[in-house]
Amino acid sequence: MQSDISAPRGIKWYQWHRDAFELAEARGVPVLLSISASWCHWCHVLDSEAFSDPEVVSVINSDYVPIRVDTDVRPDVNAMYNMGGWPTVALLDHDGRILSGATYLPAPRMLEWLQRTSSTYPLRTVGREKPRPSRVAPRGLTDFTPNLKPRSDLLSWIEDAYDETYGGFGTEPKFPMFDCLALIASEYDATGEARWRNMLLSTLASMTGGGTYDRVEGGLFRYSTTRDWSVPHFEKMLLDNALLLSICGQAYRATSEPWLVSVAENTVSYMNNTLFMDIPGVFAGSQDADDTYYRLQTPELRARSASPRIDRRVYSDWNSIAGGALITCGAAMDKPAWVQHGLAVLRNIHDLCFDPVHGMGHVWEGEPGIWGLAHDLIAHGAACLHAFDATDEPMWKERSLLLASRIVSTHGNQGLVSRLPTPDDPPGFERPVRDFHENAYGAMWLTRAAQLADSPHDAAALRSSALECLAVCHRLYPRYGIHGAAYGLALERYLDAHATAAESGLPHGIQCEGGVCRPGDRPAYDHGP
Repeated sequence: MQSDISAPRGIKWYQWHRDAFELAEARGVPVLLSISASWCHWCHVLDSEAFSDPEVVSVINSDYVPIRVDTDVRPDVNAMYNMGGWPTVALLDHDGRILSGATYLPAPRMLEWLQRTSSTYPLRTVGREKPRPSRVAPRGLTDFTPNLKPRSDLLSWIEDAYDETYGGFGTEPKFPMFDCLALIASEYDATGEARWRNMLLSTLASMTGGGTYDRVEGGLFRYSTTRDWSVPHFEKMLLDNALLLSICGQAYRATSEPWLVSVAENTVSYMNNTLFMDIPGVFAGSQDADDTYYRLQTPELRARSASPRIDRRVYSDWNSIAGGALITCGAAMDKPAWVQHGLAVLRNIHDLCFDPVHGMGHVWEGEPGIWGLAHDLIAHGAACLHAFDATDEPMWKERSLLLASRIVSTHGNQGLVSRLPTPDDPPGFERPVRDFHENAYGAMWLTRAAQLADSPHDAAALRSSALECLAVCHRLYPRYGIHGAAYGLALERYLDAHATAAESGLPHGIQCEGGVCRPGDRPAYDHGP
């Protein structure tokens, strides 16, 4: 099964499929897994250099079964095998277990590495999977009682990491850190303390006022290579710009700063003018990095140049987040056209990617594909609740509750597993993985869904699943540091929902203790394997 993913010619690439691993076993050779990205500059360099070098190509074709995946199309493969960035090259045994790996390598080093690995492969100790302790949920979660101490820890770590000179967190490279900003905005909204307001606004001003924001066409670049936000990596992602739009709306609600409206308007303009596709009425995934193009600082100069390539594949999770961001930011800034646009995007992505049997397809390229990823269900389910809050239309609540019930029954097992196994999986890829961030986002969504559930039984089941998601995060959040900020947001939402339920009176049969609410007899949801 040859790969149809854009890749340098010469290497006989295969798709990610069990057949390729069975071929490797039959030939007695390892698998070479290339994880690339359409927007990734160094991926293109690797393709034009090492992966186009005749000696490297010859060794790969003779001594390996090469598999090529795009990280945006297969985030589940990337989550398991990424070696610290893109490009990733992972060498696997025929069961899909990691032998070794690297990111970018020049041709001579790539050749030496490949020859060394292939020459010793039959003698190597295979079957030893690279440990991923931070991604595997611990056992014994039933005794977990949520409290706000982890949220305080996270805020303290964020404050310590804050760059008072240039905004943002840490030194270089500087990433947007949207979950940190959302937690800061939430803390300012709750306390009114000026330090949180200053941290939020200074970071947003630095991110969007320097080189990391495109002042000609609008839109945020993926990250800054420098501490002062002056030199970006020039790719633009739908996800990053949707998250920027969302945090602008949250910050505006908290501060009423008018310049945030201008940032949001420029971001929406970029998303609509560059990434939006009238047919099928949703957003493309990303725009390639091209520093020569983006260094042209006037519209006239850019108009005479070819614009960077756009990945026109449709990703359901990113479009759901974008639709939700248009709705929430539009509501905050009194932009009804944005709200309507966000609703249309959610309707269209649902029509394109939802299937009553399989759930949400991750990617759409004329038809939906890649089923069973938790993040697609989480992102769309949460966005539907934003739509319901904005419109009061029952359809949006019903869609979200349907997806919530589905994810509890299919992915719920002491937290949410990231993906459902498929017949295409090699043996080393079948084990369940519970992603920290997916469980944090899932907890936020399921908590809110529980408040809207049609029966006490359903509400208790959703709330219990939210609690299990929080328990996964609780054991892991110290390892993530400030990157675990989403857990602070999820805790706050869960405990606020409990307090609201306690104030309004609980339904008959619901028992609460220490912030945990369950029915007297826990509902018999099927939590899957």
